[in-house]
Amino acid sequence: MRTLRIALLAAVATAAFAPAAMAADLILDPPAVEDQMIDNSVGWDGVYVGGLVSLQDVPSAYGAGVVIGVNATSDALLFGAELEGSWLSNNTWSAQVDGRVGALLTDSIALYGFAGLGTNSATDGYVPVGVGAEFMVSDSVSFKTEYQYNWDFDNAAEDSNVLKAGINFHF
Repeated sequence: MRTLRIALLAAVATAAFAPAAMAADLILDPPAVEDQMIDNSVGWDGVYVGGLVSLQDVPSAYGAGVVIGVNATSDALLFGAELEGSWLSNNTWSAQVDGRVGALLTDSIALYGFAGLGTNSATDGYVPVGVGAEFMVSDSVSFKTEYQYNWDFDNAAEDSNVLKAGINFHF
C-alpha cells in the first residue's frame, strides 16, 4: 500500500507541475524591431539665401552683398544658379546671375565652377567666370569662398579680379 501511495503522490505531483515544466521550455521570438535608418548626410538640394563680402582690384573696392540660389545634385554632381547683388565701397553697385556646375568631394565639401552675366553701375556689363569651394558646417549652414574674373564687355582695362567669402542658409 505504501508503494501505491508513493506512486499516486508522484503521479499527482507530475500532473501538477507538468504545465509549468512545459511552459519553461516554450521559446518565444522577441518582437521584431524595425530597422530605423538615420540619415546623417547633409543636403545640398534646394533653395538658399546668404550674405557675402568681396574685394576687387578694378576699381579697387570692397563690398558686401546678398545671394539667393538653388542647387540640385545627381550622385556626386552639383548644379545650381545664383542671383547676387552687392554694394561696393566706391559707391557703386553690381548685380549678377550665375550658373554653376561642380562636384561633391564629400557629403560636406563642394568644388564648382561658374559663369554668368553681370552689370555694374560704374562699368556697365561684364561676364563673371570663376571657381569656388563651399563647406557645409551643419544641415542648413554653409561657408563659401570664390575667385571670380570679371571680363568687361567694352573695355579690357576694366576687367577685374574679385575674391569673395560668404555664408549661406539652406532650406
